[in-house]
Amino acid sequence: MKKIGRNDPCPCGSGKKHKKCCIDRAKPDRKTPSRIAALDTDTITKRLEEPGLGPARETFLEITAGRTSDGEVRVRYSPEQPSDEMLNDWLDRGYEFEQQNKDAKACDELWKVWQALKPRLSPSMRTTDEAERIMCAGGPSLYDFVWDLVRNLGSAAISLPEYAEKGIRLCEDIVAQFTEEDKSFLLYFRAELERFHDSAGRFEEGVRLLREIIREYPDHFIGYDFLSSVFEWRSENEDGSFEDKREAFQILEEALARPVKDGAEHGLAKRHADLQRDIEEAESWYGKSPDGGA
Repeated sequence: MKKIGRNDPCPCGSGKKHKKCCIDRAKPDRKTPSRIAALDTDTITKRLEEPGLGPARETFLEITAGRTSDGEVRVRYSPEQPSDEMLNDWLDRGYEFEQQNKDAKACDELWKVWQALKPRLSPSMRTTDEAERIMCAGGPSLYDFVWDLVRNLGSAAISLPEYAEKGIRLCEDIVAQFTEEDKSFLLYFRAELERFHDSAGRFEEGVRLLREIIREYPDHFIGYDFLSSVFEWRSENEDGSFEDKREAFQILEEALARPVKDGAEHGLAKRHADLQRDIEEAESWYGKSPDGGA
């Protein structure tokens, strides 16, 4: 049978060109994701049962066992096992909220992604590269994703302590899972634990964790960098004192005396010099105890 062209007379006899008349009726009924999403679950179930495969939900879950990409049908039948499409939706919403500076909402979406990814991890995945296959197609790399999540949690935790607790859980998960990752990667996540403990009201515990990093890795800049920043920030906060600024100065002085690896690259010497100037100026005005006393 000759194929009917778009500009041929429509075979229905209307006298119109095929493209202006019945061409859409000849197209197959394609179930695009958006069209399926617009259907209610009962309609989806009935259409899946039409071929006579048996109960739609049970058959679908049996056929797709172990798969992570089955679109809208999985959303309806197995929401506790999110598909890659669901994860991509959460990622898109999370990054959109991030662009709008809605930290908490961004965290809520990205946290759902992390909770869905965790069951896909196996003990043999000791680096983010080895675990890359658990990430949904079209999304960021796993390495970039965990950095994005810790950054967003850190922002939200400043005013909402519940996100600090999630940040602690994330950092502990990362350090426990990816034991063969780059040393700086692991130390950064260990150091981030301090920030989250501080946001949760546990300043001393955070400081203890950073001093532990310095004891274990005395030639690495991260422990000194984070710990000095903690005391420097605290010295400007109403809970702190000028002694906190001196403590920050002493930590950086210890780092420069070793000297630590990458210290110059991360500006430790400049921060040390700036603190020394601030301390000397304060002492010239107030004496040895700018907080009060002789």
